[in-house]
Amino acid sequence: MLKKKLKVKKVMESNKYYTSDPHLAHSNIIKLSERPFETIEEMDAVITKNMFDLPPGSHLYILGDIAWSQEALIKFLSQKPKSIHLHLITGNHDRRLGNLDKFIRKGGFESVEQARYLEDSGYKLFLFHYPLGCWNKSFHANCFNLYGHIHNNTPQWKPVGKQLNVNCEFHNYKPWSIDEIIKFMEDMPENWEIAEIAKRDAENPTETPQK
Repeated sequence: MLKKKLKVKKVMESNKYYTSDPHLAHSNIIKLSERPFETIEEMDAVITKNMFDLPPGSHLYILGDIAWSQEALIKFLSQKPKSIHLHLITGNHDRRLGNLDKFIRKGGFESVEQARYLEDSGYKLFLFHYPLGCWNKSFHANCFNLYGHIHNNTPQWKPVGKQLNVNCEFHNYKPWSIDEIIKFMEDMPENWEIAEIAKRDAENPTETPQK
């Protein structure tokens, strides 16, 4: 597959971080996803510490499936430093948490959305719980899709261009910084190259040898 080196921009100092699928208080996730914890209490403590161990003023974007119960979410938010700004992109399991708007009113989250488009250090990011075949401005240079939903135990999604699974299971249970994301994307093909290859393959299908 053709690969085009990412045109690396001069990265400005960023205060944004990205993660997904903490699944706090989900008793079966340790076994299901082969997480390296003995107990759910240990898992929740480690993930919570990692998410809040960020520089003051940081904005943390959690791309879905934050907690398995409203009680676990309340406990998590009660530990949030005032200097950390939380944003939730909802996942399929977050519906069990009820009306999340009240956690905005109480100061837990600054935003709760199904998707979010933003810019970070000159790069365009489309945040969604699920991986996408294409997304807003996906054929623009330096536009990335960050997603979650895919776990250790599920069939792996083959990235379509500049995509990254920010599920905490694949990053030592820590959030990603924009510097780490850019580094990961350097060797990923541009999104328009994927479309060009698909079009070429459709126009010139490989013939199946006769048996």
